[in-house]
Amino acid sequence: MAYLFVAASIVCFWGIVIAMPKRLPWSEQYACALFALLFNILVDMFFDVGYNFYGYFSKGADWQTLIFLFGVFPPLSMIFLNFYPEHRRWFAKVLYVLMWVGISVFYEWLSLTSGLLYYNQWRLWYSAVMYPAILVVALVNLHVIRTIRRREAH
Repeated sequence: MAYLFVAASIVCFWGIVIAMPKRLPWSEQYACALFALLFNILVDMFFDVGYNFYGYFSKGADWQTLIFLFGVFPPLSMIFLNFYPEHRRWFAKVLYVLMWVGISVFYEWLSLTSGLLYYNQWRLWYSAVMYPAILVVALVNLHVIRTIRRREAH
C-alpha cells in the first residue's frame, strides 16, 4: 500500500504544480524546490539515520525513499510558496501557514497508515510543533532567493 500511496502522491502533487497558475517564476520555484529537498534530507539524516526517531518504508537507505523524497517534497514546496498570500495582512499569512501545518500533519498521518512512514521514538504531535518553523524556513529561503536575484539585476 505504501508504494501506491507514494505513486498517487507524486501524480497528484506534480499534477497540481503543472496545472496551478504560476505566481512565482520557474527559477524561484526550482531553487525553492531544491532547498526543500536538501533541507528534508538534512533533517532526515539526523532524526532518521542519526537518532532513529522515524524512517521511510524500512530501516536503512533504499531507492524507494529517494523516489518519495524527490517526488513529493519539491512539488509540495512549490505549491506552498506559490499560493502564499504575501501581499495580504499578517493574519492571512498566519492562517495560511496554520492551514499548511494541518495539511502536513494529515499527510504525515496518511503516510503512517499507508506504511510509508514509521515511528520509533517520534510522535505525530512533534511534527505538528515543528511544521510552522519548517514552513517559515521555506519562506525565508524564498526571501533570500529574491534578494539575491534583485542584487544580481543591478
